Amino acid sequence: MRKIWPCKTAAKLSIVASIALLLGGCADLVVVGVDDVPFTGGLLMMRATVKNDGLRQAPASSTKLEVSAAGAPFTQRAVMPTPPLARGQQVDVQLWPFHLSGLVAVGQCIEARVCADSADAVSEGWVWEGNNCKTKQFCR
Repeated sequence: MRKIWPCKTAAKLSIVASIALLLGGCADLVVVGVDDVPFTGGLLMMRATVKNDGLRQAPASSTKLEVSAAGAPFTQRAVMPTPPLARGQQVDVQLWPFHLSGLVAVGQCIEARVCADSADAVSEGWVWEGNNCKTKQFCR
């Protein structure tokens, strides 16, 4: 098995090698989609698509869902495992079954914020750590 050089070792390299590794040589998990899909009994399932946009394989990690209803602070609703992802690979993560009418009144919305690598298990370098989350509104 080939050992993958961790991105956090970039500090031990020359400046040029460190920049090259940090800009393009790490895994980079991003949430490329947040959707609600039909589930059972009239419920919807909040689903996120997580993609590795980096140049190295990402190890297993976790994806977190937080929800804000009617302007309230975000509350964590789910943390689900995300499998290892090869570079360019994506996976759909089923996060949380919900019924929108139980959360907000007609004409109101919820905001869902989904963050890949929520436990910071993937070395994405110093540059790419800030692009793990995506927020989307769902209105009734």
